[in-house]
Formats: sequence, C-alpha cells, structure tokens
Amino acid sequence: TFILLDKTQVPDTQIHLLPATADTKLIKNSNLKPEIYEQYLDPHLADGQLGTVFCLPTLLHPKSKGEITLASRDPFIHPIINPNYLENKQDVQVLVEGCKLVKKICHTEPLKDILQSLAKEMNGNEIIDDNEDKFWESYVRKYSVTIYHPVGTCKMGKEQDEMTVVTPDTKVKGVKGLRVIDASIMPSIVSGNTNIPTIAIAERAADLIKNI
Repeated sequence: TFILLDKTQVPDTQIHLLPATADTKLIKNSNLKPEIYEQYLDPHLADGQLGTVFCLPTLLHPKSKGEITLASRDPFIHPIINPNYLENKQDVQVLVEGCKLVKKICHTEPLKDILQSLAKEMNGNEIIDDNEDKFWESYVRKYSVTIYHPVGTCKMGKEQDEMTVVTPDTKVKGVKGLRVIDASIMPSIVSGNTNIPTIAIAERAADLIKNI
C-alpha cells in the first residue's frame, strides 16, 4: 500500500504487511535486536499457536542524510557508516502519521477482533491517547530499522558533478571498461519497490551496450 500523507504528487509512505512465525528469519533479516524479540515477541509465538503480522509504515523519501567514511586504506576493512536516521524532523512526522494510519487500519472490522497490538507494551506501556504524536515518535525512534530497498550508492549523473560515480551511459567515471547496472545508480529512490525500476535500468543498459 502506497500513501500520500503530506498530499504531495508522489507517495511518501509504503505500508508493508509481513506475516511471521516463531521460526521466521524476518527478525534476523531486519536486524531487530535479539533482546527485543525475546522480550516482546517470543512469549506470544513460543507455543506455535499464534502468528505475527508486522504492519510497517516505510519512509519512501527520507530527508535525513548520513555519511560513509573510510576506516582504512585497506579496501577489505569495512567503512564507517553513520546513517543518521531520523535527523530530519519531517522524516519523523511522516513515520508518525504512518503509525497512526496503521493503528486506524488495525482497528477496523474484522481486524480489530483478531489482532493484538504490541505497540503499547513495547513502548513502556505509555498511554497512547495522552499524546499520540509523542507516543509514536518515541516508538519510531526506538524501533526503526533498515528495510531491503537501498539505492544510490553509485549515483548516476553528469560527469562534472563530483557527487556522481556513474555517467548517463552507466560507465564508472575514471575507470575503463567498467559499468554499474543496478539500483545503486539511482540518483534518488523511487516511490515504491525497486525491482521493476532495476529491471528497466538493465534493459536500457543492454541497449546502450549493444549501441541500439
């Protein structure tokens, strides 16, 4: 589901509905801390009788900016990554509105009779209605994780732009015989899943390579 929460021309929020069971690898793949799973989710899933549905409002166009810096001259040493998530207040506001929308959806028929929200329990049993925006901001800052659509690490653009890595013909600047053809060359993320746009990039790159 793609939502325009701030009434712009393109969606700013995507809601993922992800079912999970006790043996799911979703928790590990999302990099959720093991102690969070053990404290809040495992008690409800351990007997195998219940399942979990993650209703995840996803920020499609984050405004916050982080940085990647080299840790060493050794190319095999991992770089230092500071994503700086939620530094921009607008990112927080969009996610807060997304959480409120998910809550509204989960309180509709027939979902409200079969779903038990863990949000209040996971957020220290704060009372949501006292200050709903404050509650969800606290929740968002505690539990936001990276989802599986990273893009833009080898930005495509004009050759004279020092922030670009790849030229419009998919060639890596300053390196002979090397192209990058995947989601990493997107200058910015699309408003949705990256699979189809990546296929389109590959199709166009194939034509360029064949000189069509």
